[in-house]
Amino acid sequence: MGVNFLLILTVIGAASAQFVYRVCVPISQKHVCQRLEVQWSAVKCELVESKIDCALKLSRGEADLGVLSEEEVALIPQHASGKNFRIVGSIRDVSRSEPFAFEAVAVVSSSHTGGLEGLRGGRYCHPGLDEPELRWSPRVSKFLEKKVAETDRCPDANTDGKTAEEMEVEAISQFFNSACRPGPWSANSSVDADLMRNIPPIDASPSCIPARRWCTISESEHSKCLWVQLAAHTLGIEPAISCQLRRSIFECFAAIKDNTADFIAAPANYGFMARQYYGLLPVKLVQNLRNDPRAFSRVVTLLRASSSISSFENLRGKNACFPEFGGISYVAFIRAAQENGVISRSECDYARAVGEFFGGACAPGALNASQISASNYDVKSLCSLCKPADSVAPKGSKICSYDSTNKYYGNAGAVACLADPERDVAFVELENIDANLKAAGLEASQIRVLRRNNTLALSTGVSVDSNCLLADVVDSEVLTRRNDPLLNSLNALLDTLDVHFGYFTDTQLINLPIYSPFDGVNDLLFKNTVVGLTEPTSSTVNEAARNYHELFQHLDSCVRK
Repeated sequence: MGVNFLLILTVIGAASAQFVYRVCVPISQKHVCQRLEVQWSAVKCELVESKIDCALKLSRGEADLGVLSEEEVALIPQHASGKNFRIVGSIRDVSRSEPFAFEAVAVVSSSHTGGLEGLRGGRYCHPGLDEPELRWSPRVSKFLEKKVAETDRCPDANTDGKTAEEMEVEAISQFFNSACRPGPWSANSSVDADLMRNIPPIDASPSCIPARRWCTISESEHSKCLWVQLAAHTLGIEPAISCQLRRSIFECFAAIKDNTADFIAAPANYGFMARQYYGLLPVKLVQNLRNDPRAFSRVVTLLRASSSISSFENLRGKNACFPEFGGISYVAFIRAAQENGVISRSECDYARAVGEFFGGACAPGALNASQISASNYDVKSLCSLCKPADSVAPKGSKICSYDSTNKYYGNAGAVACLADPERDVAFVELENIDANLKAAGLEASQIRVLRRNNTLALSTGVSVDSNCLLADVVDSEVLTRRNDPLLNSLNALLDTLDVHFGYFTDTQLINLPIYSPFDGVNDLLFKNTVVGLTEPTSSTVNEAARNYHELFQHLDSCVRK
C-alpha cells in the first residue's frame, strides 16, 4: 500500500504493438517525464488529470503503461472497462522483503474462546482512525467491526437525522462493553463532536444508511459519478453512492423534489429556481480559488452616466435589463431593493416583486419559469423589453427565451439591452464586462455604477471596488430536498468524499480528484473552479460562500414557510 508497493498496469496487447511506450503520468507528477523522455528511452508521457483517467486511456489503447496503487487496482476490475487490463509488475521498497504491502490481524488473549461471537461484551482496542503510518482505507480499518458488530447491517430502525458514522458507533457500542477507538470518527467536525459528547442510549438500534443518489445530467458526468461510486465502495466509505442520470438540471431538481434522487452540485444561477419552484436547499456551499475570476459572481448595477437616477427608489417604474430570470443578478437586485426599503421583505413571490416595481423589463426565462410556478402573477411584464436575435424573428417581435435566440439573454445581452436609449438600468456580472460594453457600442465612460448602499460610484466606468458590488458570491452549491431526514448523513458523506478525493488530502489512496476535469471533460459533478466544500451558514469563514448564503437567506425563509 502506498509508495512501498505499487503495481504496473498495462492494457493487454497494447504495449507490444508499438516501439514507443506511452506511459500515463498525472499532471501533478509531470516532472517525472523529464527523466522518462530521454532520447534513448523509447518512452512518451501521456499527461492525465488522475490515475482513473490513466485507466480510461489504457482501455482505449491511448496509453500502454500506468503505475497504480493497490486500491486503484482493486477499483478498476469493478468497472466495465477494467476487464482488458493485466498487472505486469510491482514496484517495492528494496528495504522490505515481505510479499505484501501490509498485513493486518486481530489479536486476542491466548485464553479466548468462542471465535468472533465470543468477542461480544468484551473490551475493544483500535489502533486509531487517524494513524498516519498505516494509511489504511476505511474498508480495512473497520473490517473487524463490520464482521463482528455488523455495523453495515440494516435492521428496522429510525435513521432520521442520523449519519452512517452515528449508526456505526451505535452498533459498536452495543457489541462491545468498552472500547478505545482514537481519532476522528467523522470527516464532518460537527458530527464528530456530537459523537464524542453523546456514541448513544442503551436501547438504540443499529442500522445503515441507504445509498445517497447523485443526480447527473450527461453521459460524461454519469461516467465520472460511477467511478466515484466504485472508488468510495473500494475504500469502504459509507453510505454508498448511487448515480442517477437525467436529461437536464431541471429534471434533476424535479427528481430530488420527488425523492427519486438526493443531491446535485448546481451553478449558483439556478439557486432561485431550485428554492422557489422545487423546494430545495443547500447541504453544502463550495469554496473557490480566491484569485480565479471565473469562480465568483460579482454583480453590479449599471446606469448610463447621463441618467438622472441616483438611488434605488429612482428605479421605480423604469425599464430594467437582467441576464436571466432568477439568476444571481436578479436575486442580488431584490436583496439590495429590500435593504433599501423599496421592495417589501414580506413579498416571497420574486416575479411579482420585480414585475410590479419596474415599468418594464427583460428577464429571459420568466415565461418558462411561470409554467412550473404556483404563482398567479402574470410575468409578461418581465418579458416586455426582450427582443429576438435578428436571425430568429422579425425585428420588433417579443420573445423571452432562456437562450441566445433572445437578443438580450445573458450578461452580454443585458448590456446590449442597456445600450437601447429606452432602457434605464442593467444588473449584470462583471466577468467580461469590457468586451460586453464594446460589443454593445458603449464606452466605460458612458456608464456609472449604483452601489448597494444606495449611492452612486464617485466616477464613471466599471473598475469598481467591492463596496460597489450588489453581490460577490461563489459559483455553485450542493442542493438537496428540504426536510430530508437523511440530510446529516449526506452532509457527512460529502465531507468524507472531500477528505479522500479533494485537493486538501495529504494522501490519496485512489487518485480520483472529484473537482478536476475527468477524461478530458470540464465541469463534471462539480465545476473545475471548486477546491473544497463548506457549510451553508453565516458563520463559514469563506467570505464568498458566506455572502452567497446571506444572499439567499430571505428566499430560504420563504421556502421554509
